[in-house]
Amino acid sequence: MFRQRSKARHALHVLRHVVGPGWRAPGSLKYRYFIEKLCKRAGAITVVSTALQRRFGGFLLRHGPDTVAFDPARFDRTALRDKWGLAQDLQLILFAGTPSNWKGVDQLVAALDRLSSDRVRLVMAGKPFALTSDKMLHLGFVPHAAMPELLTLADLVVLPQQRHPMAESQIPNKAFEAMAMAKPIVASAVGDMGEVLEGCGVVVEPEDVDGLARGIERVLADREWGEELGRRAREKCVREFSWDAIEWVLVDVLRPFA
Repeated sequence: MFRQRSKARHALHVLRHVVGPGWRAPGSLKYRYFIEKLCKRAGAITVVSTALQRRFGGFLLRHGPDTVAFDPARFDRTALRDKWGLAQDLQLILFAGTPSNWKGVDQLVAALDRLSSDRVRLVMAGKPFALTSDKMLHLGFVPHAAMPELLTLADLVVLPQQRHPMAESQIPNKAFEAMAMAKPIVASAVGDMGEVLEGCGVVVEPEDVDGLARGIERVLADREWGEELGRRAREKCVREFSWDAIEWVLVDVLRPFA
């Protein structure tokens, strides 16, 4: 991308991209250019997805949660719904974080309109979303320490990511946190999500609103099956993505430096 036929043209091309505004955006071309150049000097590399591993090599290190802090046994759903002012008879889907374009929140809202039940609500926590709906409840910005409580409130977590380089190169930490809290998850088959949720979640084709609605409906209609998915999700999270599991990967990463 940055190679030119002459050194002078190459220098001008790089200068055009690195000078000026944009340094406050971690995903900007400026940072990508310099970080990719510096990767060759790293003694070890860790990546969170197979897409990044194909590009940079290194160790695959999932960024899982503290499964002690994120433990559903520590929280009471009924009490927390009262605390947050949410009706006990609602079926709640949680979306926490920044609703970036590739995260498919608009498709999730469209899927809600196709559900048979009128008691399903989407609880949004974090940056406001431009689209409004009478089926959305906005909590605003909340501290990350409240995430276990918000997950306790929810019946389901939905991650409708789109086909986009950002979505394919990352795995949302909220997926691992939901797994730790034994929540059933419906997610799009983007990046490594199919592998992460294998045996413990519902994976649908990306940008398929009808498929998304069917996945949500199936989980909410069969509570016992949803609870079983959540139980298996927590077991897998503890086994493969918890801090204890991550420790063994870090041992291999750091062994050459010990």
